[in-house]
Amino acid sequence: EQATTVLREITVQVGRTGVLTPVAELEPVFLAGSTISRATLHNDDEIKRKDVREGDTVVIEKAGEIIPAVVTIVLEKRPESTQPFDLYEHVGGVCPSSGGAIERDPAFVAWRCQNLQCPAQSVRRIQHFAARNALDIEGIGGIVAEKLVERGVAREPLELFGLQVGPLGALNLGTEDEPRRFGEKNAEKVLTALVRARTMPLSRWLHAIGIPNVGAATAYEIAALHEDLEDVAGSAILHDFLRLFELQDASRLQPKAQGDLFDSAVPEPIPEQISALGKRLMDLGLVRPKANKTKREKEAYVTAGFGQVTVQSLLAFLTSEPGLTIRSRLRELEICPLGGMAQRDNGPSEKPSLTGKTIVVTGTLT
Repeated sequence: EQATTVLREITVQVGRTGVLTPVAELEPVFLAGSTISRATLHNDDEIKRKDVREGDTVVIEKAGEIIPAVVTIVLEKRPESTQPFDLYEHVGGVCPSSGGAIERDPAFVAWRCQNLQCPAQSVRRIQHFAARNALDIEGIGGIVAEKLVERGVAREPLELFGLQVGPLGALNLGTEDEPRRFGEKNAEKVLTALVRARTMPLSRWLHAIGIPNVGAATAYEIAALHEDLEDVAGSAILHDFLRLFELQDASRLQPKAQGDLFDSAVPEPIPEQISALGKRLMDLGLVRPKANKTKREKEAYVTAGFGQVTVQSLLAFLTSEPGLTIRSRLRELEICPLGGMAQRDNGPSEKPSLTGKTIVVTGTLT
């Protein structure tokens, strides 16, 4: 389902990883069950490819039936005064939140703020950390996260564990002229949720700390194979996973044997290493046999769930300065989220009962 409306303005948001995302501010229009006033424009290259301009009449639809996106423009309705949009020029070459320098990230076709103390990034990280599919910290929404950072109460997610009822309850969610207190009851709910978050499983924590390329589904798969966060950081399983595909790449580049000319003194031939690693990882459900092998690929595997980029990103983050800081801070807070292997070591646990739970179904039932 599509709708046509006018793009009034293009604004730029800063995400939790510093990526600058252009957003279309629209004349409100009803589409697929809701009124839409904003839509994603993805990135600067996408805007240039579609030649989207402020003042254009645009066609929008919900990508995946959820996220509003601009599909195309209606050229015949374009005002003569419109100008091509350039994100770098639009923000004056600086982050709209921190005022710091921005750089082009060719790997992700995006402009990124280089300032790790950027307020917008801090707000998004706290929002992501507290989200329902992360640590589900009730009461920490967009406005509260923004005011926590703005008032200097908390700038990073783990600083939430240092909050107290009094200061949090007194948090001003309004302006200096029209103050609006967060309130003690709301503060108590947040602190209760933070106590519960301490015992959340490793999968929730892996997703909540905002590791690039690691979403909720991937976090669940990785957590199931490890005991805790430290186990993930030094994971032999994940290093074996990367090693398997390195060996497969090396095997493809290896010249064909011609007598003794290419006879090398390798203690264990590459195919045998691939076979051993592949079988071990296949038992864990991380890889599966390649369907269409070439003549040279006696043993070949492809990924079954997450890929090499995800694993590289995860291991790089956990050994980077921000990752080491998070791990150290968790130890100080005496928080040790447990994964599937730790729960398996403790013996089989009973399946959770539905008793006492409230189930909410949204939507329309006929």
